Amino acid sequence: MIDISDDGKGIDYEAVKAKAITKGLITLEEAEKMSEEAIINLIFLPGFSTKDVSTELSGRGVGMDVVKSNVAKLNGYVEIFTEKDKGTTFRISLPLTLAIIQAMMVQVGDEIYAIPQSMIEETLRIGIDEIKEVTGQRVLTIRDRVLPLFLLNEILSTTGGVDNDRKYILVASVGDRRFCISVDSVIGQEEIVIKTINGIDSEECGIMGATITGDGKVVLILDLAVLSRKVLTVK
Repeated sequence: MIDISDDGKGIDYEAVKAKAITKGLITLEEAEKMSEEAIINLIFLPGFSTKDVSTELSGRGVGMDVVKSNVAKLNGYVEIFTEKDKGTTFRISLPLTLAIIQAMMVQVGDEIYAIPQSMIEETLRIGIDEIKEVTGQRVLTIRDRVLPLFLLNEILSTTGGVDNDRKYILVASVGDRRFCISVDSVIGQEEIVIKTINGIDSEECGIMGATITGDGKVVLILDLAVLSRKVLTVK
């Protein structure tokens, strides 16, 4: 549950009811039979506003219907608790199966991937001459500590891996293991919703789920804990 509260004057039931009647959303007879909860929920109707004059901040009647429809898409709901001269609380309830995390969006080849931010210590851009090789393993020296380096396209067995003079590096931490991952580019940090993928074994492929970006693109979420077990030799 997410509660958003203010200490304002509360929502005026009579003002909401009067505006709804004026706009033809309900009749006077219907208004007299409606409960306070039903009256308050009228504010979720598209274009509804009690403001007579629109400003840059309010009065346009957009927003609340968008909130409700998007929360509904996540199988959640919105409740309103309001008290005159004391304030209003909007409560957004989401399913327990829904997880929202901070993730780092990266690109390899033509594909974009999301990696949980909790598994990434830092991001770097290094020169290719900083990459060394020890007994066949690429390594980087980060603050006097030698860490193994892996190319994400090789871990995932996909195309990609831009060959240029500077590399984008993620310093990952999984338990007591630290290692580096090279990607083509770092897009940035985003808050994402994890959606499970039926039929996918995370322990086998290292994919914990997927998310949908703002432009409608499906992006796979990588599980570094699983991928690290594939590439690191635990001693």
